[in-house]
Amino acid sequence: MTIMQLQIPDEVAETIRREGLLTSDGLTELLREAIRSRAFDRIAAFAAETETHGIPEMTTEEIQAEIDALRA
Repeated sequence: MTIMQLQIPDEVAETIRREGLLTSDGLTELLREAIRSRAFDRIAAFAAETETHGIPEMTTEEIQAEIDALRA
């Protein structure tokens, strides 16, 4: 377990406190959501770039094969 000490503006702390997120579990949830959001943004940017360069879309089966290969 990593222990972190953060300095954030009071108004931000108050907002997340009101939302019930100024706890370890709440902040963990916020960070996980931010990670997912950034990953989605990277995927969307990659998709836009491949379309710009005329690279054909991969099928679901091709994507799964790539995932399986990376996990192996």
